[in-house]
Amino acid sequence: MIKKQVFKNIENAVAGHTIITSNTSAIPISVLQEELRLPNRFFGLHWSVPAHTTRSVEIICGNTSDQEQAKWLYQLSHFWGKEPMLLRKDIRGFIRNRLMYALYREAFYLVENGYSSIEDVDRACRNGPGNWITFAGCFRWMDLTGVPAYHAVMQDLFPTLCNGTEVPKLIDKIVKSGGQGIINGNGFYQYTTEEARLWQETHQEFSYDIRELAQKYPEDVVKKKLELQDKDRSNADIVSLKLE
Repeated sequence: MIKKQVFKNIENAVAGHTIITSNTSAIPISVLQEELRLPNRFFGLHWSVPAHTTRSVEIICGNTSDQEQAKWLYQLSHFWGKEPMLLRKDIRGFIRNRLMYALYREAFYLVENGYSSIEDVDRACRNGPGNWITFAGCFRWMDLTGVPAYHAVMQDLFPTLCNGTEVPKLIDKIVKSGGQGIINGNGFYQYTTEEARLWQETHQEFSYDIRELAQKYPEDVVKKKLELQDKDRSNADIVSLKLE
């Protein structure tokens, strides 16, 4: 594997205390660290695209990664303007991809079995979870909207969800016909050269806009509001004492 050799070369060129990371999105970290002299200092550092605007980064531990160094990376990533996620045990796909590919699989199932169109599945994603997921995440959202309801739905819905293990026929057909999405105008949608260019530009614009909005509502937004309330109460108490 080329990546293994690359990291062996890197290890030979850096100091023994240097942390080495990979942005791999599929190859398990445990596999990449197998042939290193000091595998405990090797981690996954999985960025989201575009990395300069998104808040997401995953710190991934392999089987022999040092947990204390992982925590250090976790804290460091806050200084990069990220809201990091720590994967304590290595698993293929990590956190984000496993969540997303479960969604992709169900999306293909709905389209390929005639339940919905590509366009309507996209609308459901944009206007369903797209309306809250940047703010809350799945577990917080269940807390906000009532946990028992989800418990009840899961009992009936989970047995009906797709659990297929094969690559969906729809994407297989596109790839085998040479489709690459907006890169060559042929994907789940068809694009002219100008449409492809504008979709790329608009995605860049959106990534900045959504980051600006998300920064108003960080994961500790309520904690900060509580701290501000406590500070206001303390100031009010001080003023009251002075008046007395």
